[in-house]
Amino acid sequence: MLFRLFLVIVVLPLAELAVLFAIAEHTSWWFVLGLVAFTGVFGAALARREGLRCWQAIQDEMRQGRLPAQGLLEGVLILLAGVVLITPGAITDVLGFALLTPAFRRRAIDYLVHYLRDNLVPPPVPDDWDTPTRPRDEIIDAHVVDPQHRSDDDPE
Repeated sequence: MLFRLFLVIVVLPLAELAVLFAIAEHTSWWFVLGLVAFTGVFGAALARREGLRCWQAIQDEMRQGRLPAQGLLEGVLILLAGVVLITPGAITDVLGFALLTPAFRRRAIDYLVHYLRDNLVPPPVPDDWDTPTRPRDEIIDAHVVDPQHRSDDDPE
């Protein structure tokens, strides 16, 4: 986990800079700045449109009485796409635009569901879990005594 965090915080920004420098080498810095600005603005607008479409789908699912699990996962991925699109960089822009396409998003959701199912499923219940330590039909009687309203016939 710590290694993945290191990759995201240190290696990804360095790779983004390397790609932007390579693009600037073949074009110009003005082109790179325009590209970063364009992908940020266009990506945010596209993420907003996809987010509204996803919100309508969630509302439709809820009106029909179904749990909108697929729509909620799509909404999270659209939000992630919007975040990576407004950060400057070519690598994150490719990921962001890919997440805004419904086909890629469905594949990402399938992968995410399988990953979570495989890694977050609780361990199986042991066989002796159902064996009670005392008989189930044993009745446990309790008597609650309020100290302020205590009568003489209450046991201590």
